Amino acid sequence: MYCTISNFIANATVAASVFTLTGISCDRYLAIVYPLQPRMSKTSSLVTIFFIWTASMIFALPCLLYSATISHRGRLGTGQILWTNRIISRHQ
Repeated sequence: MYCTISNFIANATVAASVFTLTGISCDRYLAIVYPLQPRMSKTSSLVTIFFIWTASMIFALPCLLYSATISHRGRLGTGQILWTNRIISRHQ
């Protein structure tokens, strides 16, 4: 279970980094193109940060839902993450 959560967190933080750099690039572009416009408000900044992390968690969600961990007996700290072919449906 630890490996699955660790994999999810790793993918979520990579996605958050990509979205953050994209947001910074957009902010710098707007600052150059429209230099006299006021800066982003604190509320807008918090909404943007919330959106970045929510989108990152959504993109990393398949890592949490469709992976399973297999531990090897007799070997400490070793294991494999398997991608399952589970189909999630409402009618089971």
